[in-house]
Amino acid sequence: MKRGFTLIELLIVLTILSVLTLVAVQSLGPLAEQASYESTRTTLDRIEEAVMGPESLRQTDGTPIISGFVADVGRLPMMVDGSPPGWELQELWNDEFATTFPYGTRPGPVLFADENFSHIRLACGWRGPYLRPPSTAGLRDGWGKPLAYLFSGDPLTLEVAADLTAEMPSVAEPPRMMSLVTLVGRIVYDDGTPAVGNGNVSVNAFLISPDAGIPDSLSVTQFAVTEEAPDFVFSSVAPGLRAIRVVVRQDGNEFADKTVYRHVLRSGISDLQIELGTPPPVAPPVTPPEENDD
Repeated sequence: MKRGFTLIELLIVLTILSVLTLVAVQSLGPLAEQASYESTRTTLDRIEEAVMGPESLRQTDGTPIISGFVADVGRLPMMVDGSPPGWELQELWNDEFATTFPYGTRPGPVLFADENFSHIRLACGWRGPYLRPPSTAGLRDGWGKPLAYLFSGDPLTLEVAADLTAEMPSVAEPPRMMSLVTLVGRIVYDDGTPAVGNGNVSVNAFLISPDAGIPDSLSVTQFAVTEEAPDFVFSSVAPGLRAIRVVVRQDGNEFADKTVYRHVLRSGISDLQIELGTPPPVAPPVTPPEENDD
């Protein structure tokens, strides 16, 4: 008859198995931490891509193409009031917004009879989901904690971050920064002189972009170009395809009118130049009548 294990032998075997299990768990700990860290990075990257579009998108000439929520809607995503933790940025995936702000090509507004922008057309509206809908827990880091959101600055910036100090004190993952930008440009005539308003000449630049308040329509922002302010400046511009129209009037009559379309980059535009034709004729000085001594 075969002899079975004694109680002492069983205790020794169980002790050895416990030690091996503990060693295995401890050796897997760093791998689990690394997996959670990588999951956090991926989540942050996907949020940034949903808002600003992939950085790798290029036109055939290499020019970056700005897509994503900010390009379509004309603003940064807003925190939805009353959302539970993890669901604050549901504008990025909640398809109810496709009904509220349907995507399509829209004409510019008609402000006044002499300021008609209806010939300018841009696509705008919600065409998501820009981000895959998260689980019932919402957007969280790799350890299951909610992310942190901060709106600040001028132009407005959205900062999305994950606090890793508790889990990985030696690792600092930078927040993802998504910002509105500034567009700066100058209008010149074909002789190289700047087009500025003075005397009987007025020069205005207009930015046409999605209306931040009504994202499925277009809005117009005006900048009066003068000798004191020869460069037009538009701040808090949402990156994406935008239209810039310049109008020169002399004595109240339209002299020149030109519209250009430009992809406003994540870094903004600091050197846009819009070229017009010949400058308006300079009116001859008015000579006062000679006084008669008689």
